[in-house]
Amino acid sequence: MLGVQYRQLYGHLLNNFTEARTIPVFRTQSQDRMVKTANNFAAGFFGVPEYLDQVSIEILVENPGVNNSGAPYEICNNSNIATRGSIGSKIATSFANTAFNATLARLQSQVSGINLTATDAIAMLQLCSYETHALGYSAFCNLFSQQDFLNYEYYYDLSFYYNNGPGSPVSAAQGKGYLDEYIARLIGAYPDAKSALNQTFDNSSTFFPLNQSIYADATHEVVVLDTLVAFNLTALFDGPPLSPTGNEQSNSFVASKLVPFATHFTTQVLSCPNREQSKQIRFIVMLISVIPTRLRYASNSITVLMILVCSNDAVVPLHNSHSGCPVDEDGLCAFDTVLDVLQKRSREIDFDYDCFANYTAAAGVDYNGRAPRAL
Repeated sequence: MLGVQYRQLYGHLLNNFTEARTIPVFRTQSQDRMVKTANNFAAGFFGVPEYLDQVSIEILVENPGVNNSGAPYEICNNSNIATRGSIGSKIATSFANTAFNATLARLQSQVSGINLTATDAIAMLQLCSYETHALGYSAFCNLFSQQDFLNYEYYYDLSFYYNNGPGSPVSAAQGKGYLDEYIARLIGAYPDAKSALNQTFDNSSTFFPLNQSIYADATHEVVVLDTLVAFNLTALFDGPPLSPTGNEQSNSFVASKLVPFATHFTTQVLSCPNREQSKQIRFIVMLISVIPTRLRYASNSITVLMILVCSNDAVVPLHNSHSGCPVDEDGLCAFDTVLDVLQKRSREIDFDYDCFANYTAAAGVDYNGRAPRAL
């Protein structure tokens, strides 16, 4: 459905490929579900069987030790250390071990031969979610109360916030590869290898073209969240850090709203004649858990280039995130302003330190995705 929706919104940009006698290059990770995501999106966007020869889908290897902006945790050593990049998993587990005590006592009284744990409760709640999504119904759902579901949601909020959100010391570093690739697409120059990106691919016009009017990259929802942090879209994370001990139920960060099923992050580069007249989309970049980009063209005193950022179809107010972006009723900000902000953000993120240094992160802190430094 997302591919069909995007064809309706952005299909006119394919005219640029027809004129250039070329086809788009989309990218995905090598995990089976990610390959299926890219193929299904392409099938919706181009049609079946047309997508088989109207787009080139590049599959990037997702494996430990292999550079890949769509799977940065594979080369960020601190990503899997409990006191650093995996602090969210540790905090969420601790919360669950307390929050589900009454639930486990109730369920345990109904079974014998097995000792139920918080991990089992989470697994059964997951079955409720996935079976309902896939089949329309799950018998596991009736085992739990409303409070159980609230605790289940908060368990994942904690995990996402502290593993891949602003409370993580490595999320900005992990999202830096995609940030640098995005900047490269904006300016038409290959990116530097100072992150998880794969320079072998990213220095090739075959695998990483810089002249497309549409870019789409399929990745995992955790990497989409890393990317939002790397882009410094603080408007999405407005609020105090999540409490590691209890769900206050007034949190602005809710993972199921920010990175739900089929989550997608889209940016548009628009040509806006006189700003008062109609706006013409020239370039889009999509990150699926999708991203579209712009055609390079000359700006002049009449036509103004603007950038619009959307997360799951909702416009992100850039004036609440990026310094220099004025309040705009359409959520737009000048191309050069956004580019300057993103380039500065990229320079601020120290991939080597955040991913390989020896430090300890703490719960209850908004790190803006960057590792703490010794005073």
